Order: sequence, then structure tokens, then C-alpha cells
Amino acid sequence: MTPQNPFFVGATVPGRFFVGRQTEIARAFDQINNRSHLALYGSSGMGKSSLLQALATPQLWQDRGMDFTEAVIIFVNCRSIQPFRPDGLCREVLHQLRDSSAADADLKDTIDTALGDKIVGQDHLRRLVNKIADRNKFLLLLLDDYDAALETSEQYSEADMVAFLFGVRNLAVHSGVVHFASVVATSRRLNELGPKNTPSGSPWYNQYRFMALKPFAGREVEELFGKMSALRPLTAAQKDALREVAGSNPALLQAACYLLYEKLRDGSPFTAEEFARDLETDTRQYYSGAWNFCSETEQMLLMLIALSRLDGRLSTKRSYDLGDVDIIFSQMDRELRDLEDRGLITRSREDEREVFRFSSSLMEWWIVKEIENSTAADLEKRQKILLNINRDQVEKIKTALTQVWQHKDVIKSIVGYAGQLARAFVAQAP
Repeated sequence: MTPQNPFFVGATVPGRFFVGRQTEIARAFDQINNRSHLALYGSSGMGKSSLLQALATPQLWQDRGMDFTEAVIIFVNCRSIQPFRPDGLCREVLHQLRDSSAADADLKDTIDTALGDKIVGQDHLRRLVNKIADRNKFLLLLLDDYDAALETSEQYSEADMVAFLFGVRNLAVHSGVVHFASVVATSRRLNELGPKNTPSGSPWYNQYRFMALKPFAGREVEELFGKMSALRPLTAAQKDALREVAGSNPALLQAACYLLYEKLRDGSPFTAEEFARDLETDTRQYYSGAWNFCSETEQMLLMLIALSRLDGRLSTKRSYDLGDVDIIFSQMDRELRDLEDRGLITRSREDEREVFRFSSSLMEWWIVKEIENSTAADLEKRQKILLNINRDQVEKIKTALTQVWQHKDVIKSIVGYAGQLARAFVAQAP
């Protein structure tokens, strides 16, 4: 019998295959148990959707001595409501409540009455929460891609958004609502999204505990690698090679392990370049999404990190002089820390100076390709980012970029950015 691939690409990870995030899960259940509210945030690939769905797994509740049957759990991806409107979200919640309450005629009738109204809002939810409380249960809302509720559109003005967000806050903190908890997931902290708080007002987001979802810790990476043992245990060198190409990003690690499992299971020999190119193809949307998510300043910093490391990625002795790029990095520490928190780069100290590297070597290769495909006009657009840098430094950066454009042929191929793969997986077969 062909063994099932235990890794997942392009889908949330089912509860029984879920690994890691024990600290984050414990914090989420603390909030749920207290009927409070959690706002988790993290960049693409950190596993926000998988974590939200794991919270609806009965086994996790049992492991913590909590009664899963006490909760009425509703999961909604806010991006699925197109265009986003508060009425659309509330209707989706009520429809799911109706489906889960088929045997409860009274509750079903209440929901049907609410759905018949022209506009459905938080007042309807409050009445439903009270009905649920009468049955010694509580409502748990799991809202994925909550960013959609924090973006205006032609159908959703800023005034609509403010009214909705303050309505949610009132529902969450209302003295009579003690049978309601929620976990929302966004790409950034709530206070960095949505309407700005006014000095005289209480923040609309003040009912949440904030929690960042960061790259996997070492033990979580090892736990994920352990799933490969059903086919063949990984050697230390092979684990290092996978970390080199994928870093600690959960989605990239899942993709790398999925592809490796598939190739080893099929039994056909493969080269490191084949593996690297297949993985880049499978994960290209991640690199593109991570790049587009960055601000112009962050994009420029990623380019500078790639340029500063390019000497070791050349197939000739040509070099690129960036001058004292450390000065630029020291002036943009906040932006660099954000990139680090999102799992795109790492930092270390070498010879009394901070050194920045890409977490994923394939991400580094992708950025170099972005530099190659840039034009002089693209650089001009970024000139405003370099205003605080002296003219000599700007000219050196321009010269380095121009040299990259003119000498693309001397930059190593993709396998040059995945060197450990060549040593760990070349010509592998079961």
C-alpha cells in the first residue's frame, strides 16, 4: 500500500497532523476558558488558519480538561464574504448556528426570524448568545483573514467599519455577555490595521490579547521532520539542507517535506537542482506574497541584504562594493526587526558586527531575481527611501544594482543557493 504523504501544501493542516504551537495553543485556551478574546497575527505561511482550525479539535479540549460540548464553535474566513459587509458576516454566523442547531427547534426559530430581517447585526448575535447561554453553552467565534473587516471598499466605508468594530467591542465587553469568546487572525497587529484611534476615544481593539505567530522553534521543526520517519528518517545533513532552503517558516517546511516525501516514495533519482527548482515552483506564490506584503523600505532592505551577500553567490571573482551598508542597517533597526519577526531574515553577531541573512536560501535567490528584473526607473522610485543616506553611499548602491543587471550571467544558478541540498540529497532514491 502506498503510504499517505503526511505533509500538506495549499491547505490547512488537519488536527491529527498538526504539530507545534503548544505555547500559542495554551494561551488561546486561556482566553477561551475565560470567555475573553485573542487577536493572533503573523505573516503568510505562519499557520494562522491551521491554528484556528486546531482550536476546534475535540482532542485539544480534552487534553486541557475542557468540555468540548459546552462550546458552539463557528469558523468563518472573512475573505469568503465578497464584498465584505458586517451583515454578510453576521448572516454567515447565523447560518452556521442554524445548521448546528437543527435539533433545537426554539433556537432554530429564533435564527430564522433573525435571518428574515433586512439587516442582521450585532444585536442579533447578542440575542443568540443569550439563547445559547440559556442552554449552558457559549459561542466561540474563530475568524480567519479578519483583515477583510479592516479594509474599506465601495460597499464598506470607513464609517461602516468604525460602527462594526465598536459594535464588536460592545458585544465582547457587554456586562450581560459572559458566554462569548473569539479568536481572530490577521496579517499584522490590529492597531496597525483599520481606523486610527482618536485621542479622546477608547481603542476599538482594547478587548483583545495580542499574540504573534512567529517562525517555528527548533523543537517544532524537529517534530515536523519526525513525520518523515514513516518513510525514511532524515539524517542530520538532510535536516540542515531542508532548513537552508525553507528556513523555519511552517508553510515552506511543509512544502519542502511534502516534495521530498513524494520524490523518495516514488523512488526515482533526483538532483539537487531538480529539487530546488520544483520547490521554488511550488512555493513561488509565497515569495511573491511576502515581497508584495513588504513596504518599499522593507523591499529596499531585502535587496541590500541580498547585495551585501552576493559576493559569495558569484561564479567569478567579480564583486559589488556597497560601501558601509551597516550604517543603513543601523538606521532602520525597527524595519529589520519586523522582517525578522515575519521570518524573512535572521541576524547574528560576527566579528563585533551584526550580520543579516535570509531565513530561506530560496527566498534570497528570489530577491536576487527581483533585483535582476528591476529597472533604473524602479530604483528611482526608491530614491526617497535613501534620502537619509549620503550621496556616495547612494551612488555605490546604484552602481552595484547596475552591475547586477549587466552581469546576470555570473550569478550562480538556483542550486548555488541550496548548496547543502547537493551534498545531502543528490541522486537520492529509496
